[in-house]
Amino acid sequence: MDKKIASKEFIEGWLTYLAIAFPKNEENFWGLLAERLQCYGCSELEVSKAVYSIIDYTNKEFLTIAEILQPILIARELNIVD
Repeated sequence: MDKKIASKEFIEGWLTYLAIAFPKNEENFWGLLAERLQCYGCSELEVSKAVYSIIDYTNKEFLTIAEILQPILIARELNIVD
């Protein structure tokens, strides 16, 4: 896993973890989220960190696209890199 742009397959693999953690989100939600992550050119590192942080720190039944994308975009804006 590194900072290269995440492929569709890579993103879908990680979103499987979220689909298990948030089963009340509808199936088409996951496809739309994958498209958004690709549209923003998210790296493998950004996707994996986003999934881990959502699973670790979110205690609710539903997930929104903004809850995944906002931390990524804020980190980019602030130039926070690992």
